[in-house]
Amino acid sequence: MAAAAEEAENKKYLNLVLKADAFGSLEAIEEVLKTLPQETVGVRVVRAEVGNVNESDVKTAKNAAGVVIAFRVKTDKIAEMALQKNDVRIYNFDLIYDLAQKIREFMERKLTKEKERTDLGKMEVTVIFRTEKNRQIVGGKVFEGEIVKGSSVEILRNNEKAGQGKIIDLQMNKKSFDSVKAGKECAILYQGAERIKEGDELLSYKEEYVREIL
Repeated sequence: MAAAAEEAENKKYLNLVLKADAFGSLEAIEEVLKTLPQETVGVRVVRAEVGNVNESDVKTAKNAAGVVIAFRVKTDKIAEMALQKNDVRIYNFDLIYDLAQKIREFMERKLTKEKERTDLGKMEVTVIFRTEKNRQIVGGKVFEGEIVKGSSVEILRNNEKAGQGKIIDLQMNKKSFDSVKAGKECAILYQGAERIKEGDELLSYKEEYVREIL
């Protein structure tokens, strides 16, 4: 029971605001949604009404972190402005089949976490201090952005990627720092399979998971 409760708590949901041209359409859409497999991602209808999309629908979708599904209806002008202001998306359909396919696509996206990469800075390697099995201590000068301790790092050799690893430690004048900005010289403790060589450029970057964009 405890495992089932934990699974239910961690289950993801796709929240929908449904607007349709008639009650019959709403019923047909909701019946189709019930046929979709929902073991890992559930579909939750937070509002289902007949009529054009209005500002209240947009705010409801915003509060539920969901999307607006419009079936054979229009969106009033105030709602269109609210969509941009509240960063809510609306999807229009004329066929229930197309609507169901899009919902399936949304559910699949919920299962896939997207990574967003941010490049932080670059340094040129001018000296190799020590080389061990999977680690090296190298020195150089930061010439762009900043090099950050704990970040991932790409080895660039002749403007091509030669390997990648991680910056375990970062030092200036034998003292550890969280980051070193452009114009400064530093030494890094690098961990990775590829060997760094003098003349290589090291690109410090980070990757973070971002929310699903529906």
